[in-house]
Amino acid sequence: MTCLFLLRFDCAEFFKPVIRSGTFSGFACHVPPNLITEDLKVEWRRTTRNSDSLVHQYPDSESQTDEEQQDNQKRAHFFTEHIKCGNFSLRLDDLRAEDAGEYTCTVHSKRDCVFSAKTKLILKFFMTGQVYPLGGSVDLLCQIDKSLLENSLKVEWRRAETLVHLYQDGKSQAEEQHQDYHKRAHFLKKKIKDGNFSLHLKKLRAGDEGVYRCIVYKDQDCVFSADAELNLG
Repeated sequence: MTCLFLLRFDCAEFFKPVIRSGTFSGFACHVPPNLITEDLKVEWRRTTRNSDSLVHQYPDSESQTDEEQQDNQKRAHFFTEHIKCGNFSLRLDDLRAEDAGEYTCTVHSKRDCVFSAKTKLILKFFMTGQVYPLGGSVDLLCQIDKSLLENSLKVEWRRAETLVHLYQDGKSQAEEQHQDYHKRAHFLKKKIKDGNFSLHLKKLRAGDEGVYRCIVYKDQDCVFSADAELNLG
C-alpha cells in the first residue's frame, strides 16, 4: 500500500518556526483508530544526509542497544493517554543541535506501510543583547554542538541579506564579506574548535544596528540558526 506523506517543511521555511535549545518539541502523527490492531507498529525515525536513526517506536522495544537510541528513549515519548485515539505524536525533550533533521512517523499493519507523516525540525536560538556604544565592539553569540564540526560545515553571519562574515572549507573567508564589514567582523578563531562561531564586530557604527543571523549548514542542509539583535546608543 502506498504511504501518505504529510507535514513536510523544506529549507525555504527554515526561519518560520522558532524552537529553542533545551526546550521540547511535538511532532504530529495521527492515524485512523480503525488501524489500531494488535499487530500495529509505529516508528519515528530521524534522517539527515549522513544518517538514519530510530527515535522512538510502538510497541516499545528493549532491543535498542545503540547509545544514541538509548538517549532518545530517555527524551522521546508518546502521549500515552491519546494512543487509543490514534494519536502517535512524538514529544522530544531537552532539544539539542544534533536533533535537527527530518522526522518520519511510519505506521505498519500486518507488515504493510499504511501511513507516514514527515516533518523537518530546525533548531533556532534567539538572543537579545544590551545597548552598545558607537565606536565600541560586541560579540554576537553563535554556539553549535562540536559533532557538527566537519569539512562540510559552512557558517554564515548575515544582517538581512548582507553577508557579514563566512566560514567555509575549514577557514574564514574574509574576501567574501561585504565591504562595510571588512576588517571589522571576525570569528573568535581560537574558539572555533569548541563549536563557537560567535561574531566579533568592532568599531561599531550607527548603520550596524539591527538583527544579525548566524546560519549553519552541514552538507548543504540548514541545521542551526541563531539571531542576535544589536542595539546601539
